[in-house]
Amino acid sequence: MECTVKEIDDQTAFEIALMENIQRKEFDPFEEGKAYQKYVMEYGWGSVTELAQKIGKSPQLVSARISLLNLPKDHFRDIRDSKLNVSQATELASLDTEKAGQLADRIIDIGLNKAPRDVLRGVVNLVKQGLPVDQATTIGLEQPEYAVWAGTQAHARVNPQEMAREQIELTLSKALKGIDDQLAYIPEGEENQKWVAFVRFPLHELVDNAKNIRTGKPLKKFEFVTTKVQKSNEQ
Repeated sequence: MECTVKEIDDQTAFEIALMENIQRKEFDPFEEGKAYQKYVMEYGWGSVTELAQKIGKSPQLVSARISLLNLPKDHFRDIRDSKLNVSQATELASLDTEKAGQLADRIIDIGLNKAPRDVLRGVVNLVKQGLPVDQATTIGLEQPEYAVWAGTQAHARVNPQEMAREQIELTLSKALKGIDDQLAYIPEGEENQKWVAFVRFPLHELVDNAKNIRTGKPLKKFEFVTTKVQKSNEQ
């Protein structure tokens, strides 16, 4: 039997081995990223785009896998243990290593790793914009719609103090709406009046004053009417 031995150079051998490992799914995302990094940066055999074409992947995927190497090594295990998925890790990898590690720990601790990717993208963007990790993740957990919106504001800068003022006002407003929703289930009468007079009205005043503090307007005095309820309590 005749056989032909063909010599190949190191680059071609690397490419063949890389494609075989990818097809057999023998790489985890970090090993994949390391291989891509070696090809492009360490050995200098081609650009991300050229490598992507040779292995049948998109340049975006190749870049994303390389970016995973920016994460602290401690968090490689979080992906292997399914505490973070690859998409989430890719979002985190856009931060510097220290911030990425802090944010990864925090989102796992508070369960934000169960949130949709666009919420996490917004949280990452809030951190990029200057918010502390704790403040950004609290917004992602309690006000995911705002976090999603923040994810679209790529070049904005956020003042943590101003953000805190807005979040206080928004928290009070949501509480007021929640009270109004629940009051619909309490029949008209003395108890309903007590809830309105001593809880709903004061909270409404707090919402107004939160907005006034934030915008620098004069504060209002508490002037809600409780006379009718007070008289009924005295009887």
